[in-house]
Amino acid sequence: AVRRTTYNWNMDPDAGAKLMSMKTIPMTLYSSHMIKRSFSGGSINRDDFPAIIGELESQRRQVPAFESFLIAANSWDHHLMEKIPPLRAIIGDHAGRQFTPADPIVVIGMSRPDFISRSRPVDISIDLDDLDPARGFKVNVVENPASRISLVEMVDPEIFRQQLLQALREIDTASSKTGCPQPDLAD
Repeated sequence: AVRRTTYNWNMDPDAGAKLMSMKTIPMTLYSSHMIKRSFSGGSINRDDFPAIIGELESQRRQVPAFESFLIAANSWDHHLMEKIPPLRAIIGDHAGRQFTPADPIVVIGMSRPDFISRSRPVDISIDLDDLDPARGFKVNVVENPASRISLVEMVDPEIFRQQLLQALREIDTASSKTGCPQPDLAD
């Protein structure tokens, strides 16, 4: 199967291609394919991770960042479903109450090495001359035991759940101790 770049890499394919060509920089890559396999199509939502979404919703008035996050998530979800119609099947009724694990997965992988169940060293190149407008640029992945790029193939979703839930609860505790005021979101 031909691999293609996804949304984030397509924002600046030249930069992505240059980054992948930097052979001396250690990198850990979490592909969207792996995220989709590991996290119910790529979504953290109330069906599969009810405690995480419940924590965000229950503390949204006490933790201004949670309120802002949920407002931004709702806007982003509707934007994505409009621009990328196949995402309607993944986001659906969870709009505003779901998110991709793509950002927190990086932090959890750095702080809990046992989160990564399987990875392999690879060289990656992005072919800027091979663009499918609907699917992105061609991505070549070649096994290389000497590579400093580690392609994650499997993670432990339970470690993700535990770590993210712990972090959300710590944010809630810190916010209640400092008495952060609730912003006026009516503006």
